[in-house]
Amino acid sequence: MKKMLAKGALSCFVLMASSAVAEEQANANILVSNDNTLYEYTSSGELLSQMPIPQNSSGGSAENARDLIALEDGRIAVYNGTFSPELSVYDGTQWHHFTLEGWSTANIVSYGGIAAVGNKIYLTDSSTANGGEAKGLVEIDLDNGTTARYFPENEYIDVTLGADGLLYALRNVYGNLDVIDPATLGIVRSVDLGHTSESRAVTANARGDIFMASWNGDVTRYDSTGVVMATLYIDANLGDIELDKTGQLIVSNWSGSVYVTDEALLSYRAIRSDSSYHFSFAASRAPVTVPTQLFRRIGLGTECRSRSAYGVRLGALFAVLIGRNSFCLPADAVLAVGFTGV
Repeated sequence: MKKMLAKGALSCFVLMASSAVAEEQANANILVSNDNTLYEYTSSGELLSQMPIPQNSSGGSAENARDLIALEDGRIAVYNGTFSPELSVYDGTQWHHFTLEGWSTANIVSYGGIAAVGNKIYLTDSSTANGGEAKGLVEIDLDNGTTARYFPENEYIDVTLGADGLLYALRNVYGNLDVIDPATLGIVRSVDLGHTSESRAVTANARGDIFMASWNGDVTRYDSTGVVMATLYIDANLGDIELDKTGQLIVSNWSGSVYVTDEALLSYRAIRSDSSYHFSFAASRAPVTVPTQLFRRIGLGTECRSRSAYGVRLGALFAVLIGRNSFCLPADAVLAVGFTGV
């Protein structure tokens, strides 16, 4: 295990969510990484905000952002790059970038996965030329700044944390999946989902049922042993999938579109329709509202936007008040901050 090379200091406000001062909405918002832009949508498809993801040029040439996740405290972590990738973490006010020698991914648009267990970030590592021959799963610990590489004999293209608390790591061999216990970092079981599946991304529910997005456009549900339970065709060239805490499956593809379905795989709807042919990766996070007591305390109304747009800009200032760096404020909150002295 070794110290990682940090290109930005770690955020000084890694926050714990507090149920006493925050009220989480039931429906998760959807985060989308597309052409180095971060978008946030409501679950119904309303665009709430967008901002640039800093383009990674640490290897001497510009490389595009790939997969992304929302951490437990509301920060956003992005697999940023290809042959010289960075872990880019947005803390609500600024980006911090971290890299590791020998870490890389093949230059295939749907490759490159990221997952988190607490503040430990897991990223897929492929064998590439010019110093990127190492492979496996890379771990970056945001608590103490150390890194490690696991399973160096395997090459992975996607990794996710299932709702059962296990890591699901998809190998660069169609359909070969390793299920990993993050507590021991041992492989619990390996599942063969079949070569013809053209597998690109996976997720899993609390029972261990596996959901796989394939390049041929299918989302397929398997039981924990790999037996097919259901299949739904959505769109060609799928490459990312996530199961959020409300039970919706978020799927994206090469053309830039994002779709939502559920575990039954009976129908789907479009959240984002795009034909830009910039690959979309999608994730989810629960928006947080400031509780009524706090509005009364500072003399504001209780109407709150569905998204933390103001919270992103004022996260550092209000973090102490609500214990989170992801929340939403009423439209006049910016003025209220300046004059109430809360």
